[in-house]
Amino acid sequence: MQDNSGMVPKRTREEIDELAENDPSQHESKWETYKRQPKGSKWGYFYRHFFWAIVCWLLVIVAVVSFIVHLCVTPRTVELGVAFVDMSETTSQMDELEDGFLKSNSNLKSDVIQFDNGYETDSANSVEAEGETNDLNTAISADSINTLVGPEATIQHEAKEGFVEPLADALTPYQLETLESRGAVVEMDDSSGQSKPMALDLSKSAKWTESGGQSDALIGFVNASSSSYVKAFVKYLYDL
Repeated sequence: MQDNSGMVPKRTREEIDELAENDPSQHESKWETYKRQPKGSKWGYFYRHFFWAIVCWLLVIVAVVSFIVHLCVTPRTVELGVAFVDMSETTSQMDELEDGFLKSNSNLKSDVIQFDNGYETDSANSVEAEGETNDLNTAISADSINTLVGPEATIQHEAKEGFVEPLADALTPYQLETLESRGAVVEMDDSSGQSKPMALDLSKSAKWTESGGQSDALIGFVNASSSSYVKAFVKYLYDL
């Protein structure tokens, strides 16, 4: 093969070699090369070397931020929401029941359990009573409450309104059968006027009486069929 290097003038070869050896972009970063580009070439160079990398990083950042916001903002599903309605019990009694339940069920998550004794739907002030009832029913509709504790009149009212469900929907067959044999099951009219087992007599619960609970209190359930926490709470209350 013929060597044509001799056909190129020596001076020209030297200039080519010098340019090759002194290429300023050979060992510098792409960012440095970008800064040296002529104004009209900057966008093209930027698009080829930086644009899509930046887009990918932005998408990753947006995804991470969205995930964090979702975790912080989205409320946890309440598995056991107990509302004490029209009750004279103290906060310490309610706390005693909650603490005892959690201690006996250490495998359950405490952040999906809430107890609230702030509802007084039997207030002598009709405006206040209506407001409390609306607040209670709103919380029930929002799935923040699935267990009601109150006097028979209160539970009966919520049953007629269609909020309290039959015990057969909330408890296991074993729980219902055992509690019936103990005389703890209370029948009352549902929303259609039919008498069904709708509530439990808390005076039959040793845990309840030991905590100083009202002897006339009943417990009813709302959309609790899928909650294992409700069944665990009944098991705790009645030592099943």
